[in-house]
Amino acid sequence: MLCLRSERQIRQAKGEAGATPVCPNLALVGEGAGSVAMALFESFSRSVRGPVTRRIFTTAEGADSHCQLGNLPLSNAVVYDWLDEVFT
Repeated sequence: MLCLRSERQIRQAKGEAGATPVCPNLALVGEGAGSVAMALFESFSRSVRGPVTRRIFTTAEGADSHCQLGNLPLSNAVVYDWLDEVFT
């Protein structure tokens, strides 16, 4: 999973209003990363505010391990394509 916010940053962003900021989110996991990683992926996807793009990397893609280490070019392409979509 990719999460670029720390708990402290979230608390600071809430400020006086107490509202959770809404922003686009990218959730990544490899299908071979295990049940804990998959549970965290699902929990993150359900709990954040704003749109969530979910991507589960597969064994066939060679990117099913933790942090998609078996196919970094693919995971990098997914991240950069998502950033391109979000910021254009």
